[in-house]
Amino acid sequence: MTRTRWRQVLAVGALALTAACTIPSTGTGAADPAPPAAAPQGTATEVVAPPQDTTGLRLEAHRLAAVTALVETTFPDRTERCEDRGPYLSAADLEPKVFPAGTATDVLDRYGFVLGWAQCAQDATGTASITLSVELSDPVSTATAVREMVDGSARSAGQQPTAAAGGATVLTRTDGTTDTVQVWTAVGRTVAYTAHEAPAGQGVDGALRLNADQVRLLTGFTPTPQDQVPGLPLDPGGLAALAVEPPGTRGAAGGPFDLESYLRVVPDPIHQRELLTGAGLSGVYVKDSDDAPLHYSVTVFAFPTATGTNAAYEGFAQLELQAFGGIGFRVPSIPDAPCAYIEYASPKSPRYVQRCYVGYRGHLASIDVSGLTAADDVAAMDRLLPAERNLIDG
Repeated sequence: MTRTRWRQVLAVGALALTAACTIPSTGTGAADPAPPAAAPQGTATEVVAPPQDTTGLRLEAHRLAAVTALVETTFPDRTERCEDRGPYLSAADLEPKVFPAGTATDVLDRYGFVLGWAQCAQDATGTASITLSVELSDPVSTATAVREMVDGSARSAGQQPTAAAGGATVLTRTDGTTDTVQVWTAVGRTVAYTAHEAPAGQGVDGALRLNADQVRLLTGFTPTPQDQVPGLPLDPGGLAALAVEPPGTRGAAGGPFDLESYLRVVPDPIHQRELLTGAGLSGVYVKDSDDAPLHYSVTVFAFPTATGTNAAYEGFAQLELQAFGGIGFRVPSIPDAPCAYIEYASPKSPRYVQRCYVGYRGHLASIDVSGLTAADDVAAMDRLLPAERNLIDG
């Protein structure tokens, strides 16, 4: 199920903030139906203004990404990603990706929305889950915002939400075969939100387990004070200079990542966590660009030793062909580099993404070229790959 389909489920099912039905379930871990505990009210003068510096906000988004629960950790069968994931630097950008139109922007803005990050994954049948982290002004504003979002949904349906352990508030709808469940929890300055679809009778338990993982991660997270966001380090690992400049206009998805934040932007985080942890990953830097009709992404990984680099090099070569379903090809300039391509469009309008790797000492680099209409068009890769190898081998 794509993110668009998920929004349709929420809207048609009168969920999200438009309406909600609370249907108590036995054996789900939820308490008996009860109104959520009243949160202290904030006032407009207490709301801390969000930072306006977009570069700093994107760096803070990577920190928030690292503590946004991976759906695959709780539901290993939900291995297919749904559309994009953020960062969301405004509530207006976030709302259409997660909530029905007109249901979240005003509340989030009123309480000092800073940014958000979402993860979405689905199983082979399209049954999906979303986890969302949001930074707001302060703990009082966050608690009040959660209450207003839940109360607005409950009033619309004339129902009361369900209070669950750990301060979570649950709204559930079932059509007899499928549960659609939402969970909100205020965690300091952050909101942990979960939307989960499951067979009838299983939705609440699954949503609460996923939300508990989200709360656990956010509990250990300290948001950057709003006035310090513009000063976040642009390249803490010193890796930017080791990534070749891709053609076209630089995109906004790049920058520095640690292991956990990087896992939020890859298609197979479980396998890649095992591989990169075992190799001792110490940092990642990504540069992306658009040069229509092509899109480029250059990633540099840092490891403490050449042994780690070699392990990652060999591991990625296997993943591309096995877990990712790629088809191998050769680049004339570096014929022994592991390269693979994947088709990602319909047969009537095929498009391909190519990926190749080069490594030297403590650094491994990958280059993606996407938007190709022919899988064997290696002209762009043949220029970039040797240039990248020259950068990392000094």
